[in-house]
Amino acid sequence: MPRILSVAFVCCCYHASTSAFFLQPTLSTKLVSITSVRQTAALEAGTSASLDDQADFVKAELARKKQEYDASLKARISASVANADVADSIPPLDSLPYVPYLDETGKINDCGADAKVKASVYALYDESETVRYIGVSRSVAQSLRLHLARMPEQTYGFRVYHISKPTRVLLEITRDTWVDQLGYQPQGNDNGPNQQLWESALDVKPLMNEADHAALETARIKQRSEENAMKKVTRRFEEAKISVLNARGVTESLRFDPKLKGKGLLDLYLEKQPDSAVPDSKPSSKKTS
Repeated sequence: MPRILSVAFVCCCYHASTSAFFLQPTLSTKLVSITSVRQTAALEAGTSASLDDQADFVKAELARKKQEYDASLKARISASVANADVADSIPPLDSLPYVPYLDETGKINDCGADAKVKASVYALYDESETVRYIGVSRSVAQSLRLHLARMPEQTYGFRVYHISKPTRVLLEITRDTWVDQLGYQPQGNDNGPNQQLWESALDVKPLMNEADHAALETARIKQRSEENAMKKVTRRFEEAKISVLNARGVTESLRFDPKLKGKGLLDLYLEKQPDSAVPDSKPSSKKTS
């Protein structure tokens, strides 16, 4: 019985923490029921599953249920767009004006968002005008600054669709429609490491060389500040980005967050991080800069 209760607690906690996925309210109950049946069968067979085994089982069931939910959601969204009277029509990506990322003075070009804009879907292009990333933001101007600082080698142009009355359906379908029109998945939307480069602070720790590791080890041995040692390592990666920005003639004021450098993270400093989550009724990023 204690094991069943512990699994129920894990499920309920996980369910509460993943409300952004809009999981069905009965998911945790179903998982507890499934786990109880499995454990009863194990006990009848004279065996007792370990807590680790049960935890793995719960994780697998959660992943399966989420996958089922995502597929169901996508089907409902497609049906909604096919049958509903969508207030804002979805424009083809190539029908939107292509805007160079920088103007002649080296500043980021105006994206045309006014006070009525509540969310935007945007596509970012590299120097060869290949789409590298499609994003959603409540503050696209701030998002453009972040992307330039994070990926200066691949941010040469953009197209933006501004929306005054955003919904989850409209934003997701706009993004998916543009990907279908492209005929390929942009590298920055791979749901993996490439997407992390566009959407999160750069973690320099996996990129450190032998000299970097040696510097950190020396700081530990001599009981010096490891944070200061890490800052020096991070500044090397910062200098590389600044070099690319300078070579492109960027004059935009871009300041990297000094507090993050001591943690081995590199990202732009912003007073408020732009909201990039796909909303339910209106368009949410943890401050990584």
